[in-house]
Amino acid sequence: MEVRIETHPDMHLAGLLHEGAYSGVGRTWQRFFSLAESSGLVGPGFLAVGVYYHNPRITPEAEQRAHAAMVWSPDAPLPHPEFEAVHVPGGRYAVYTHHGAYSGLPDAWYQFVEVWMKQPGRVFREGPCLEIYRGDVEHMDPAKLFTDLYVPVE
Repeated sequence: MEVRIETHPDMHLAGLLHEGAYSGVGRTWQRFFSLAESSGLVGPGFLAVGVYYHNPRITPEAEQRAHAAMVWSPDAPLPHPEFEAVHVPGGRYAVYTHHGAYSGLPDAWYQFVEVWMKQPGRVFREGPCLEIYRGDVEHMDPAKLFTDLYVPVE
């Protein structure tokens, strides 16, 4: 597993809250994209970001929270009334790039968090984990998609 350590500034997003099991987050993403597209927001420069606040292996499903979001200026009004401002603190992140369909993300997360991060010297830092989706899901072969997984680290 090829993981790199990067330092990032704060990230400001506009997002739609998902409450409940992460296995159901696809419905929130569908609603998010529907609202973003109807508002004319999807196009060149659009960057979708999943913000995941809990470890689903520890947190009960009813308590899991996430945001389906996009990069947004903190100075701009929110692009849709259903969206809320989301602030992700900057800092050091371990980053792994998953190549392939989104259906492979659960296994990628397992390998990253439960195997790679458990090696000596690797320490989690407080903060959400992220998925940054790179590629056009509507027009690309799913096998050619890639998603950057971010884990906050000391």
